[in-house]
Amino acid sequence: MFQLKLLSTRRIVAALALIVTGTLFAEDSNAAYAVSHAYPYCQNDFGVPNAFLSGGNILPANSLIITCPVTDSTDILRKTLTTLSVYYDDENSTTNLLAERCVDYENAIGGSCGNTVSSSGTGVSSMNTLNTPSTFAADWNANLHFGYVLVILPNQTGSAPSRIKGLFEVRP
Repeated sequence: MFQLKLLSTRRIVAALALIVTGTLFAEDSNAAYAVSHAYPYCQNDFGVPNAFLSGGNILPANSLIITCPVTDSTDILRKTLTTLSVYYDDENSTTNLLAERCVDYENAIGGSCGNTVSSSGTGVSSMNTLNTPSTFAADWNANLHFGYVLVILPNQTGSAPSRIKGLFEVRP
């Protein structure tokens, strides 16, 4: 009885050691990491206060510029993004919603942005894989710069405003 109990205790201790060290249930290094950020993650940096309501631009005459951060962590860096999508609801039939990925420089005043992507028609949709031209790639890939998506929401022309629903990021 004592030998059986001691053997079971040793197995439990060994199993716990494997679990704690990650040997038994190791994370797959090829697994994709996906995250989505809803519109409250974004902010109205360059517009009329209180014009960004529930993710939308409620101004009847002016576009609204908002920014949404693209965060880094120690093991998941922004430069490893394989997909960066902006989900939106464009309710303006004459002016498109625009988006581009940008950085604020860590070590200087200012920043830079990549190519602009435009919505196509009205309704709920997404702009997939915001492009990074080679001239912007070095800035985007610099670990110390602060990444974000800049979105220009068109003015409200009807009963509902154009709005950003959120961001979707996929990293390997």
